Amino acid sequence: MEKARKALSELTDALQGGVGVWTEMVNPDDGSWLGNMPQGLTHLAHVNLLETLVLTHETVQPQ
Repeated sequence: MEKARKALSELTDALQGGVGVWTEMVNPDDGSWLGNMPQGLTHLAHVNLLETLVLTHETVQPQ
């Protein structure tokens, strides 16, 4: 769970460096963003991860 939260945080932080969207590719040598803006599947995956983390947190730690 903590690994997923860290990955989510890093991805979300990456949005702050541009226009608020991810590009299609990342240069494996230096981590720079390459290519065109995505169609939306990347953002959908981000939202799905957020939902999964929330649901998992609620299941593990009932309110």
